[in-house]
Amino acid sequence: MLAGDLAEPHFAAGVREVLYRRALPRATQNLRVEIGGRGEGLALAGAVAMVVDAVFAPAEVDRRLAARA
Repeated sequence: MLAGDLAEPHFAAGVREVLYRRALPRATQNLRVEIGGRGEGLALAGAVAMVVDAVFAPAEVDRRLAARA
């Protein structure tokens, strides 16, 4: 999620181009580069979403459950 001063279509297109060129296809198959708004707190909301996705990713949940056993 690009937000704030970076939230403009030309910059997002450049980010997508570089990401898809440099990353393996499997790593980007579910990747979305989107433009957010310029509203207050959008960057923080994006960061929170990334943390939630990482913490509750199936592999991470499995790892934590296995560590408790």
